[in-house]
Amino acid sequence: MLQAVVCDDVIEWREDSRKILLVMTDDVLHTAGDGSLAGIVKPNDGLCHTEYDESTNRTLYTASLLQDYPSLELVKMVLTDNDIVPVFAVAGISDDIFALYNKSVSPFLNGFAVKLESGSSNLIPVLIEAYRKVVANAQLSFNLPDHILATVEANCSDYLPQRRECVEIGNETVEFTMSVSLRECTQELRDNKSTDIIVTIPGFSQFLIKVSGHCSCECESQPTRGSTECSNGNLTCGLCNCDEGWGGSTCSCSTLQCPVGLNGKTCNGRGTCECGECHCYNVNSTELSDIDSTMLDTTGVDNPLIYGAACECSNYECLTDGNGVVCSGEGDCQCYNGTYECLCGVSALTGER
Repeated sequence: MLQAVVCDDVIEWREDSRKILLVMTDDVLHTAGDGSLAGIVKPNDGLCHTEYDESTNRTLYTASLLQDYPSLELVKMVLTDNDIVPVFAVAGISDDIFALYNKSVSPFLNGFAVKLESGSSNLIPVLIEAYRKVVANAQLSFNLPDHILATVEANCSDYLPQRRECVEIGNETVEFTMSVSLRECTQELRDNKSTDIIVTIPGFSQFLIKVSGHCSCECESQPTRGSTECSNGNLTCGLCNCDEGWGGSTCSCSTLQCPVGLNGKTCNGRGTCECGECHCYNVNSTELSDIDSTMLDTTGVDNPLIYGAACECSNYECLTDGNGVVCSGEGDCQCYNGTYECLCGVSALTGER
């Protein structure tokens, strides 16, 4: 799959074409680490390694015994950089395999999954369905450096803010509004250098945004130390610039007392800490737009919530069966310190769980 993307001289992708990569499969995909079973530990370099074989009239991959399989992150990067939408046509009788591609792999790679019947008898209708899915959706895809925050809104009738995607557009004309702000001023911005952000609309096109910032004002050169308005910090331009370990509008809240999640991040990286108490993000807002969409799959949950003293729990990361039903519909999902366990219902026959 990666070779089909990066070997442009073999595939000869046209720059002005809508690029769709069809992957037909009947099994789970190989990814980074699988090569170790054959003693292959060298990481995949993401480059083209092919050779034309005249005897078979085929182009062969030449690094299968030299490099490990690529990671999904690497595949996603090259797909995004080359503006290609993957479509997985999944054959076979296992619903679990199709669910893997439909609910996990395809969303992560900004693609789609369609199901093939036995013998691929429905190949043509499936290709038509796949193309319809590609052209019916519009999504903004981009990676941001840590010092930049971006929020995206759209005027379509069915908008998924976590994926920054309009689905089933039909004949609509969609307008995306992207707001960019700075979390902090880096040295590059202070040196009047800009940051480039490449925004891709998978299957359509991409464009470049140059972000520069104004990092200082005249009043910043005259901070007031010991001001009564700021308990533990300087009064700068009418606002409190707090000392390390303090926060709040008057620098009176200790940030050293903020709860830390199992991932080592304050409020588990899913909320803000105010005076030692975590305020968890609203899942349906754009506060979480820069978190990978695969971590925010709220399918089937009417009111997705993040909760807990350190925002370590949610009601959408519970165990599901092959049909996506939480706890197989026979119990409740309990969260304990960021881990999940199904609490089975009481049996009508035995009276036991």
